[in-house]
Amino acid sequence: MNCPERTIFTALAGGTVTQYYALEMAAAGTVTVCNAVTDDIVGWSNHAATSGNPVEIQAGPIVLAACSAAINAGTRVGINTSGLLTSTIAASSTIAGIILDTAAGSGSIVRLLVCPGGAKDNA
Repeated sequence: MNCPERTIFTALAGGTVTQYYALEMAAAGTVTVCNAVTDDIVGWSNHAATSGNPVEIQAGPIVLAACSAAINAGTRVGINTSGLLTSTIAASSTIAGIILDTAAGSGSIVRLLVCPGGAKDNA
């Protein structure tokens, strides 16, 4: 899948990072996979990495991201506790954005139009 619209920056992995998972800052210059629905997302991993190694981070406006389940294109999504996109969004969840492709199931990779600043849902 082609996604030339991405902005890429690099940080060190603070643990095991899986390709196309949502990332949060763990410390200055270090990222980890998001593990809470309220995490502040800094981007999505462009490739897998192990702790202490560099990882390229996609920051948008359109990124490639992995889904937790089947989700229709045009759906507003958040993240789950594994760093995957989900259509289940609870109050105070971080809004990741809107998916531009239909996800067939868990592990599907889609283009995501990123929500600037990862707004919190007030539902």
